[in-house]
Parts: sequence; structure tokens; C-alpha cells
Amino acid sequence: EWREIDRFEGFQNGWSDIGFTEDNSKLYVTSNLGQDTYSISLFDPETGMMEEVFANEGTDVTSIGFTPTGQPITVLYNDIDTKPKRHYLNKEWEQTIEGLKAAFDVDYVGIASMSEYAEKIVLTISSDTNPGDTAGKISITAENLPEGRRLTMSYPRINDTMNVDLVPQFSFDLENWIGGEDFVSLVSAVDQGDGTTVVTYQANPEGPQDPSRLFIRLRAEITRE
Repeated sequence: EWREIDRFEGFQNGWSDIGFTEDNSKLYVTSNLGQDTYSISLFDPETGMMEEVFANEGTDVTSIGFTPTGQPITVLYNDIDTKPKRHYLNKEWEQTIEGLKAAFDVDYVGIASMSEYAEKIVLTISSDTNPGDTAGKISITAENLPEGRRLTMSYPRINDTMNVDLVPQFSFDLENWIGGEDFVSLVSAVDQGDGTTVVTYQANPEGPQDPSRLFIRLRAEITRE
């Protein structure tokens, strides 16, 4: 049965729904009622009352990131300087995203998409650092040796990455990736004394595949308590 829960006069002020709470009892809405900019609130259709969740002075806040199962993650907005910002609504996801930022040593990590229960996540990564300046970042070296081709990767690993592990893997075709100590071995680990350790891994390809086409990557694995 349908019933009216609110009414707005004119088109200047009002609210629109963003999504439901996990128990479907309330609505996340973006509203500019009684103010110049939009903010995020929780609307209770039973009482008609709104509870402010997040507002940012001087800018509109109109978006929340949810998991496919409806769990809220962050409020997404741009600050006055237009840089993307987030306000976390979930402590576990805050630890995950901040851990990924630390692990990759970048300014911003976003979630482009994820599987239904968040087992797999596609990330977007950006940084204010000049992308052409790779000093101290990830470096990959390929060498032709008498016994074959060797591919190594070096990168600074943040010592305290909370609940994120970076796992090196290699591939012959960019579709099937192989990891583990037997296939990607740790060559060296040098503590820098600044909370990071420069680690070097080497791919150890075996089998009939053509070693002239060899790829190596870092896979970010999220561990949950």
C-alpha cells in the first residue's frame, strides 16, 4: 500500500533518496531543506524525522558508496578545492581503504566495482605525485641470462599496512597469474629506517610456456579479522 511520507512546495528545496539502511527501516537521503547546500541524512518514513549523517560547509554532498549487499562504505564529495574527499561510515572499510593507500603509497584509492560479497574488488588509484617520477616507487627489471630470462620487481613496502597484503605474481598471458614462494621468490629486503622496507622479488617461471613473454604484478589481498 502506497502512502505519502513528505511533500515539497516548488522545485528549489527538498530531498531525494540514495539508498536504504541494511534493515530497510530508514532511507539515506541528500537534502537541502532549510540550507543552501545538500547534505546526507537518515530519513525515518515512520516519523518523518531526519537525522544528519554528514555535511560539508560550502559544497554539496550527494553520494554514498555502498557494497552490492547494501552496506554503506563512505560519503563521497568534493571539497572547495575540488579534490575528491570521503567520510567513512564503516570502520572496517576505513581500515581496508586506508590500508590500501598505505600499501600502494598513494593519495587516493577508490572502489570501481566489487563482487557481491566483496571477495574481489576493482580499485582506482591516483596520486598527486608526478606519475613520471618513479624514484623510490615500483621498478621492474628484465635480464637475459645464459640460463634464461629473469624478471624482478622492487618496491618500497610499508611496514604497517594494517589489513592489506601485497602479493607478487607473474603471468605468461595476463590472464593466469602464479604466485607463492616457489614461483615468486624474495631476493632481498632492506629496511629503510623510515617505516618502509625495499623488497625485491624474482619470478621463477617453469614449464613449456614461452618465457619471452613474462609479466609481473602486485596483488592487493585484504585480510579481515
